[in-house]
Amino acid sequence: PLPPQSPLPGPAPIIEIWPLQKSSASNSGVPLARAACADLAECHVSGAFGPPAVGDGVVALVGELRKDGAKARQGETKSWWGGEAKSDAGVGDRLAHELPVNFGELMLNVIRPRLVLWFWEMKKFVVVEVEVAGEKSGDEGEWFFGAPVFWKRGLFLTGYLREERWRQPGLSVCFNRPTRLLWVPTLDGVPESGCLKGRWVTGEMYVALSPTVNEKLGQIAFLGRREKFITHCTELEIFKLIEVDDDFHVEKLNPQFEAGANIFRGVYLRVHEEARQFGMLLFRGEPWLVVNTASMGLRIVALINLKEPQNSRIVSLPDSANKSVICMSALDDKILLMVQSFTSPPQLWLGNYDDASDDFHYSMVHEVAPDIPDWLRDVKVQSIQVGEGERAQAWLLSPSTEMDANQEKSEEANVQRDGLRKTLEGVIDQVGRALADFKSVDGKTSKELDEVFSQAEELEKVLASARERFRELNAKLDDNLRGRPVGLRPLISRIHGGPHVSADSLFLLDTCLFLGLGHPMVVPNYRGSAGFGLDYLECLAGNAGRFDVDDCHSAALKALEIIHADDVEYAKQSSRFAPSQRELVAFGGSHGGFMTAWLLGDPKYHMAYKCGVLWNPASSLHGLFASSDIPEWVLAESGRLDDSHLDAEKSRAADDAIWAASPMSVVSNVSAPALVVLGLADARVPPAGGLRWAQAASRARKARGEKEVDVISFEGQGHGITGPGCYEDAIASIAMWIEKTTI
Repeated sequence: PLPPQSPLPGPAPIIEIWPLQKSSASNSGVPLARAACADLAECHVSGAFGPPAVGDGVVALVGELRKDGAKARQGETKSWWGGEAKSDAGVGDRLAHELPVNFGELMLNVIRPRLVLWFWEMKKFVVVEVEVAGEKSGDEGEWFFGAPVFWKRGLFLTGYLREERWRQPGLSVCFNRPTRLLWVPTLDGVPESGCLKGRWVTGEMYVALSPTVNEKLGQIAFLGRREKFITHCTELEIFKLIEVDDDFHVEKLNPQFEAGANIFRGVYLRVHEEARQFGMLLFRGEPWLVVNTASMGLRIVALINLKEPQNSRIVSLPDSANKSVICMSALDDKILLMVQSFTSPPQLWLGNYDDASDDFHYSMVHEVAPDIPDWLRDVKVQSIQVGEGERAQAWLLSPSTEMDANQEKSEEANVQRDGLRKTLEGVIDQVGRALADFKSVDGKTSKELDEVFSQAEELEKVLASARERFRELNAKLDDNLRGRPVGLRPLISRIHGGPHVSADSLFLLDTCLFLGLGHPMVVPNYRGSAGFGLDYLECLAGNAGRFDVDDCHSAALKALEIIHADDVEYAKQSSRFAPSQRELVAFGGSHGGFMTAWLLGDPKYHMAYKCGVLWNPASSLHGLFASSDIPEWVLAESGRLDDSHLDAEKSRAADDAIWAASPMSVVSNVSAPALVVLGLADARVPPAGGLRWAQAASRARKARGEKEVDVISFEGQGHGITGPGCYEDAIASIAMWIEKTTI
């Protein structure tokens, strides 16, 4: 917000530019320039828009244009892709809620995005239109431009085609739309006309995402796909732009690896990374593109040799088995990495290239929580292959049972049990303190590091509230947990959403909490997950509700077999999943909630589950198609991502396919207790669908004389329920509910 004495009419975004290093004491703590753009209502810096780009005396960014120039926008409710404001208070008999004003959680209030140039030395803002072959961007233009990147005296922009086949899909999450790179040759002088003219440089490629450039190395690289694909995310290919006589040629790279080739399965961006720019390195006299990607349940870093791609490399650190490695920054011959796992808090490692060994030498420069508790260190982590033909991968996390063996023999053991549960508070404190310490270094962190630490940041903001919640959890579980051996606690199947993302080995609050409470966990990467090859990812389209559900249940069975491998009596059970012997807990969000709903209702599997937790579940696909900001997700996962919904006969077949894929089709079979957790401002999976599933499941359970489904809602929270204190509240409430339900 502007200071009270500001003469500007109403709120406007303030933009500052700072020196990368303090060049003298005179500018210590002072920005080089600071201004407010009166023509903008706000700046868009996430998702498809990309962060601001800094050139020679100019900054390029995407902002939201005010309705009437400098006048504040009033009363506009129409979102950029056409979602109208509407409310439906009182839907459902359990709680009232209000549907969001605009669809698209990272696209709220996006109505007229514009490219803005700030010539900061000249103290001038220019809101520009972009013209390509006679077509202009803007309200009526065919293309929207974002993700600015400077190159020499010109500018690269990423162009997104406005599609109207069913509705404008949510740009903040879906890569499946025509996307090209535009080159604006020169920005010399201030474009008084407010119009920039450019040309496409990626031809008819279906997708070309924001390039990584290094003018010093003379290299331009980007990720994309030549052919159209069917899923909302996909495996991407690596390309170079080669500048020839004021034009650009596209060259595809096919990297091969001297070592680690078995672990590289392609390039997969995470959600909201479509404008992500990776770094470049220079060593051995060669330019290297640094790429973060998913691979077989891990995050890995690939170094792509841009001159000799057949000699590319995978970053390998000592003692990094079952750990994820993420590049935070790369410059010249140095690389900064974050290393973490399910049981290891993040560490920062700095790599320096050594000519003599032709390799990087790594040293740890920061450790978030060096004093993690013994019980967390003792958790056994193993990757297992599951399903028919061992087609799918899963992580099995097994807490140590040593403490429980003496649980009934000693009151001291009960004291240790209390300490085990309370240790999580100590982990929270350590993460918060370490984050504060780290932020004191150079006074800032990178955007990516902030994202990785987002949960810790929220904990830092509301630490007092979080501590109180976990104390309450400890108190309520005190009597229930004493004397219960780990082996008798239900296995929690933690199911990732997406579906075309992956369950990677990362340090997460909910995982630590469940492990600390003694629950073994299985974390499956079912068919459709990223990081296992293109065929593995795409095979789920048209098979959602079958392939993914089968793989998740198979993973749970395999985990139980491993956990009880030495239990002779267990092996003799003829009917392992009789109603009195339910051993599994399913917990998933979004598409993971979709699968949890399936597991609780599938006639083949539902009797195996003691209970289930559905976090903003995609439970009603018909309703989701009509209300979500990514309606094409419904068509793709039900195998109908074409124009079949425009033809009456084909539309009926599509309708049948959508119903068959929806867990609402089996909700009458739900017999296990269930908890539905909802963000009432969720635009990705609006809460009405979760409420409908809860109502239908409650009717089925009440007919059998069983308790209704429980619902927890969070006002104003979106898909991730990430508001200060809300995430911690949700996780603690889920843990308490699971403990009460499974005793």
